[in-house]
Amino acid sequence: LFSLAGLIGVVSLFPAYISIYTEEHIQTKLGATLKNDKEVANTTKLQNELQEDNRIIHTIAIGIATTTYPSQLIEKIAALRGQVRVNSITLGDTATTTVEIVVEGNSPTREALVTFENRLRNLAVGNKVDFPISSFAKSKDIPFSLKLTHILQ
Repeated sequence: LFSLAGLIGVVSLFPAYISIYTEEHIQTKLGATLKNDKEVANTTKLQNELQEDNRIIHTIAIGIATTTYPSQLIEKIAALRGQVRVNSITLGDTATTTVEIVVEGNSPTREALVTFENRLRNLAVGNKVDFPISSFAKSKDIPFSLKLTHILQ
């Protein structure tokens, strides 16, 4: 599961790599043209284009560094499970600052379920965990389905 999540993360970065690689080739050709061109107007234009391209690449790099990928969320939830067995994790509606996640599984005890709920809530400041109170009807071998509203950081 973790290797699949890692593979998904790498594949999602591939389009950005292609874009930056293409931009590098374009800028290299423009730089070669500059060596052959002695006009000051063209040199100034090229310098402005290079500065703008550098700004765009910097913005893209910041966006890539701060993006939260689904595979990262799944890994974080799996790491928090403790004694609880997670059967499925479903990523739902994604907004600009939140994502809805449904987690289903079985808990050996009420205490383990409450611990798992608290860990999910503490995963990010402002997280909200909703699940039916009927989940606490049994004291052992408790099936559950909870909804996590995760705050993206």
